[in-house]
Amino acid sequence: MRPALELLEVQLETLFEFDPRGRMTGQHAPRMFLGRTLEGQLLGLRADLSDAMAAELSAVAAHEPAIADLREPPPPAGDFRAALGAIQTEYRGPAFWLPAECDDPRAAQLVTRENVGQLAGPFDWLARELDEVSPAVVSLEQGAAVSICHCARRGPRAAEAGVETQEPARERGHARRVVAAWAAHVRASGLRPLYSTWWENSASLALAASLGAVAYAEDFHLT
Repeated sequence: MRPALELLEVQLETLFEFDPRGRMTGQHAPRMFLGRTLEGQLLGLRADLSDAMAAELSAVAAHEPAIADLREPPPPAGDFRAALGAIQTEYRGPAFWLPAECDDPRAAQLVTRENVGQLAGPFDWLARELDEVSPAVVSLEQGAAVSICHCARRGPRAAEAGVETQEPARERGHARRVVAAWAAHVRASGLRPLYSTWWENSASLALAASLGAVAYAEDFHLT
């Protein structure tokens, strides 16, 4: 499989669970996921879609032309919407992989069972969920955790970054530090660090650029 398509396949298995038919399951799964790369595309369909609707969506995707720009809107988007009916949410945005050059394990503090009890405030949920979201790292300001990066999803081959910075602490480099540290710890665990956002999130896109993140696909979700 070509590199971008392989990464897209890895991302899909990281984000979602699948039934024996290869259909997406779980509360986070959209009704339709179209991953688009310059090398081709992958279509994911939720398990509760009827076979007739799945066949219709697959036929629409089969006519998706090759793209030269990940920002290029999917030409059949209207056909996907028509097949699905009422749309609750729509998402389009780039998917990146984080290169080793961005890694800096000392840029932020790794959260462990020994120190998680000290994180009172906005990130105290880590005490309950640390096993599910590790590795997780925080950036401190005057001794208080103000930014976090953790595994929003974790699969057998990759982890997807989840990043949050408290509003008063934004634009001070905290987000870049936590993602750089998180990527290093994820890579050390044998997984690939992935990062995705939506096109309208200029701050997140700037963060990706500052880390040297490489866009390999566009994710297009309809729910």
